[in-house]
Amino acid sequence: MATVDRHLAFMSEYDRTQGPGDPRIHHLEKVRTMTTVIEQETSRQERFLRLPEVLARTGLSRSTIYVRLDHGRFPRPVSLGRRAVGWIEAEVDEWIRERITESRGDTEGTARCPGVRIGSSAQHDDTRLRSLLSMALIQLA
Repeated sequence: MATVDRHLAFMSEYDRTQGPGDPRIHHLEKVRTMTTVIEQETSRQERFLRLPEVLARTGLSRSTIYVRLDHGRFPRPVSLGRRAVGWIEAEVDEWIRERITESRGDTEGTARCPGVRIGSSAQHDDTRLRSLLSMALIQLA
């Protein structure tokens, strides 16, 4: 996240030196908004969801979830003990976003942040964040 801090510091300095009349200020505000959304998504704590919460979030029945698990079409649960399993929240959320994207034929990304897809792994999120900020800075030059 040090890269993000450097980019945000650069953007703040740019705002002060260029003033409000510069047309690139609007672009900077969009980049700031995107960065905020990405940071919120990547800073969430990982947590496990038990079956009742997975059922409530997805709207699927217990049997449908297990049939989809057998066919590899639903995130696999993690063993929490001898008789307990839980699903990783980020994986279930990503599965839900993928269903929305498939349903709407949207190839640009999620409805919450168009053009930005947030992956489930922290390494992927950090790489994606760096890539987005680099592209924004290139457009500013």
